[in-house]
Amino acid sequence: MSFDFQIGFPCPHLIQEERVPLDSDRMGMLISQPVASTGTVQVLVDDKYLVPPSGLHTQAFLQSSLSGGYRIPKYETTLVVSSNTETHTIELPVSKSISTNNLVDILNAHFKNIEATNYEGYLVFVERQSRGGESRIKITGSARQALGFDFCSTAKGKTLYPAWRMERVPNKINERYPKFVQPLKNNPILKVTYSTPAERCLRCGATYVENDFRVDSNGELQTITDENLLYQICLKALLTKKGSNPFFRFYGTGLLDAIGSKALMGVQNFLRFEINDALRIVQKAQTSQSKYQTVTQKERLLNVLNVTVIPHENDPTAFLIEVTVQNASQQPISLSIVYTAPSAIALAGTNGLSLGVR
Repeated sequence: MSFDFQIGFPCPHLIQEERVPLDSDRMGMLISQPVASTGTVQVLVDDKYLVPPSGLHTQAFLQSSLSGGYRIPKYETTLVVSSNTETHTIELPVSKSISTNNLVDILNAHFKNIEATNYEGYLVFVERQSRGGESRIKITGSARQALGFDFCSTAKGKTLYPAWRMERVPNKINERYPKFVQPLKNNPILKVTYSTPAERCLRCGATYVENDFRVDSNGELQTITDENLLYQICLKALLTKKGSNPFFRFYGTGLLDAIGSKALMGVQNFLRFEINDALRIVQKAQTSQSKYQTVTQKERLLNVLNVTVIPHENDPTAFLIEVTVQNASQQPISLSIVYTAPSAIALAGTNGLSLGVR
């Protein structure tokens, strides 16, 4: 059984991680396309920090300079731990060597929004209620030195990146772009992910179908077989410009080259001939392929049942082309993929998939 990489997918019209410059005010992020839905906007900084609309802030973090076990002298047992929301005075047990884990259990029994943890034997305090400059921790009391907080006894959170919101683009009423509420002081790499209207989509070019490889959850390129493979083979042959492949210049058609020519009767005959000729080449290629590789009945093109070319009823410069093919399995075909090409519109067919239309 042969296979091919699937190269056509319904386009999500999502521009992912577009690298953008800062505006002259060092706050606005200059995206290239309009935003279709503000809920899809994401801001990535330096390829590692995903900044939420509320901004990216750290919490107060204070680490001891000594690792356990800790010696708690008789008259140095009082530890006062405070934040901007709570203060606790704790009496520690006198000990020649109390482990960090035991100390953590004693401390956390008193805290609500402060957390004591063991980090590789060192005692660490983290304030969990607030973020940024509002997050604070202070250590005082007679036991402070015994626990290793004599040189560093206070900590405060920081604002790494300010909040951002969607603002109106200057001189454009209906367009919005993400903008920080405060100027950035450094020069980070900014990447913005957002959805855009289909007519402005850079991925599909308003065809509603994206032609590209995709990988599955295992990191493998997605492939297709059987009827889906036959469907893609036929459309690739019809929508490829003849001569564009330098190794097989006979492959493809002149359908797209006919765009812009006069809508004469000869054009209909030309389009019909190009389609039949391209599909005949597909049949010959599969016959040659079957000598070296198994070609299943479901993927094999047996007959071209119908090729109809008619002018569009509302536009005499446009033609509607209907092609019906039959595979060798003699079974109804159920398609689950999409495919089209730039400058071509594939209308909804009997498979129920809409290509190139809303």
